[in-house]
Amino acid sequence: MAEIYGLFSGRNGLVRYVGETAGVREDRFREHIKYGDGALRHWFLEEWWQGYPIRCALLQWCKYEERFDVETAWINKFPNLLNERKHYYWSSSKPPRVPAIVKHMRRYRYNVGGFRGVHYDVQMDRYFVLIYTGPGRRRGFEWARGDEAPGLTASQGGNIWFSDRTRALIARDKQRWWRSVQYLPDIQIEFDAAY
Repeated sequence: MAEIYGLFSGRNGLVRYVGETAGVREDRFREHIKYGDGALRHWFLEEWWQGYPIRCALLQWCKYEERFDVETAWINKFPNLLNERKHYYWSSSKPPRVPAIVKHMRRYRYNVGGFRGVHYDVQMDRYFVLIYTGPGRRRGFEWARGDEAPGLTASQGGNIWFSDRTRALIARDKQRWWRSVQYLPDIQIEFDAAY
């Protein structure tokens, strides 16, 4: 069996890359983050700089032998993809709704209160923080260590959760303070909905 997956940003949930793997898609996604280059890498860095995480969603399972044809069929369903190795012919029809992406976008709120990198998980009622580390590092981002429990750092699989937005914002600013990265200003919003 193989998996066909789509990469999307928390900014808008639009699929920007379609790929296939005979392995586990989360492992392939980590490879994209670590070794990606070209337009895909540029998109990753831009989204992280803007404060949005990139996510991976399953589009379809298929037989191993059919994976390239199924991948091409999915590529042809989305506009403005960053795929470089395949040419595609997107029609002007509306791209398909991907249930996993719809579910994700309902669960998470990004850059809450206009604070870049401060995110909210509706289901868990907890905040978490994405820290852009700059284009010079291979990953380009890390998760801030949460205040909920002591232990490992977020990159080591530890806690990333904050009980309230103020604590998340303080953690974000502390992490940003000592880095030599030019951060974008926070987003000006007219209304801040309570989460």
